[in-house]
Amino acid sequence: MAIVNMTKFTLFTYHSDRERVLSLLQKFNDVHFAKQTIQEDFRIENHQKELTALSKDIQNLARVISLLKEETGQGDKEVLMRQMSYEELIRKGFSTDLTRLREKVEELWKEREMLRQDVLNFQGQKKELDPWKNLQLPLNELHQAKTSKMCLGTIRGMHRDALMKEFEKLNFAHAQVLTSGRSLLNLSIVYLNEESEEVEEVLKKYGFTEVELDGQKTVKEEMQIIDEEISIKQQRISGIHNELIEASKFLSEMELRYEYLRNEESRKKAKEKILQSEHVDIFKGYVPTDKKEALEELLQFNFGSEYYWESHEAKKDDPQVPTMLKNDKFSEQFIDLTYLYAVPKYNEIDPTPLLAPFYWIFFGMMAGDLGYGLILLGLTIFLLKSKSIFPNNKRFVKFLFLLSFSVMIWGVLYGSFFGGLIKIPAVFDTSRDITQLLILSLLFGFIQLFAGLGIQAYMRIRDGHWKDAIYDVFFWYMAIGGGILLLVSGMAKFSNTMKLISKIIMITGMIGIVLTGGREGKSIFSKLVGGLYSLYNISGYIGDFVSYTRLMALGLAGGFIGLAVNMIVGMMWNSTVGKVVGIIVFIVFHAFNIFLSVLSAYVHTARLTYVEYFGKFYEGGGEAFEPFQSNPKYIRIKD
Repeated sequence: MAIVNMTKFTLFTYHSDRERVLSLLQKFNDVHFAKQTIQEDFRIENHQKELTALSKDIQNLARVISLLKEETGQGDKEVLMRQMSYEELIRKGFSTDLTRLREKVEELWKEREMLRQDVLNFQGQKKELDPWKNLQLPLNELHQAKTSKMCLGTIRGMHRDALMKEFEKLNFAHAQVLTSGRSLLNLSIVYLNEESEEVEEVLKKYGFTEVELDGQKTVKEEMQIIDEEISIKQQRISGIHNELIEASKFLSEMELRYEYLRNEESRKKAKEKILQSEHVDIFKGYVPTDKKEALEELLQFNFGSEYYWESHEAKKDDPQVPTMLKNDKFSEQFIDLTYLYAVPKYNEIDPTPLLAPFYWIFFGMMAGDLGYGLILLGLTIFLLKSKSIFPNNKRFVKFLFLLSFSVMIWGVLYGSFFGGLIKIPAVFDTSRDITQLLILSLLFGFIQLFAGLGIQAYMRIRDGHWKDAIYDVFFWYMAIGGGILLLVSGMAKFSNTMKLISKIIMITGMIGIVLTGGREGKSIFSKLVGGLYSLYNISGYIGDFVSYTRLMALGLAGGFIGLAVNMIVGMMWNSTVGKVVGIIVFIVFHAFNIFLSVLSAYVHTARLTYVEYFGKFYEGGGEAFEPFQSNPKYIRIKD
């Protein structure tokens, strides 16, 4: 449960052995190459063009794999990750060239997208023509008469009778309703040129909107032509689907090629970190200390005496040393929270096992409900057993799996099952024991904050700065702990002696902070001002403590929302229809409350961890250890 110790190495090999060395190190995997600066008589190769081309090929292949999986109904899921030896992956991946197939799939996909767009356009045209399907005159003859005019358009249905009466007053004009919709009438208007002004005035009066139609034949004939075009294009779309299904038979080869290219990309990147002269290559990097002997034996076995190796334990304060974290099975599921904040520096402490128990408890306290916990448990078990998630996402599902137990435990403590749907004995009555829950929340905050300070003290003592541990931690323990003890002594009516002891501890701590908080100042005045400013930070600790009230607030909020949903459903339960609607309301709103509770607990527990807790001892900003092999997506390389 710590940051893995690293050994820094320098490896000299013959330039002619470069590819063998890279293959060997990539198979070994647990090496991290360090950037090197150019030295006299040495150079570093630039592979940006090759890397750009590789990156493009990888992206294109990944897109095609995704497209074919979508076509076959697999989506972007990894059903089962295959295992393969490194040699087999490189040999088969090198000999598999699927460029033509990939390009064909991309062309087919683009063609189908264009065909689908054409179908949508034709369907839009047909929809525009449909209201005029009763028009018998070919569309190209609508405006050919010299002495008369004909136009098509729409008016609101409420104006129908008024418009018809107006047209009855005209001598040579006629309005015919072709079709009618919900609120609009589709009309054909025919009139002689000599009455055009009167007709146009009437049409304008009733909001007539003219419609222009293009075509050579009648509307029904035009619609029939469109149907034929749609049928042809849909047949081609169906044919493309069959061709894509046929191409999907090569998905396993595509995945193999994808993994090969990813590892080839890693090799190219590594080459940009190798110093080389005419005859010699220099590799510099890091290997976990417990893997160093295995790497040395591997080099000895493969190269005999034709290489030179030197190594030493990496310096703790060297900012270039990469960080690898190793944790127990429980803490490992919380490691993404650490990475989401920052990678630890090599000389820091791994905060993952230190945050995991607190996060587990706080999450459950915020989302506590036995029913919600059971839903979360069932969902995560289903996902873990269905093998329908990528390995990279599996850890997050396990993370939620562990949190579901905390949610259930706190649900039992709250006596909450779907917001009180079933009454169960409660340790805390959330409707009455609000003060107790508030005190418990602040107590958890006190424990976590003091734990953070304690970790800071450990790190200072570990690094030989025991005085700083006294100045920056012990005095704060006295000031805050004494203040809290004094407050509790007053509330609990402890003896005057206890109150006096508490006051002495608090004042001693404050004096210590003032005298040592500005110790880096050059003058007595600047040291005193720095110390007073340090003491002023006690207001920050008060703010930190107050932040932990969200543990109680969010826990109560989720429970009260669930209770409100149950009350609404209860009011609907008096009739058959009410029961049906009530069941729907219960499922929908409780599902929403589960989502909201889990999301809020995730975010706010992370906030307490990152701001209040990490702020006491953790800085981050390190560089993550990057194994030589690419992170597998489809094929895992056997050890």
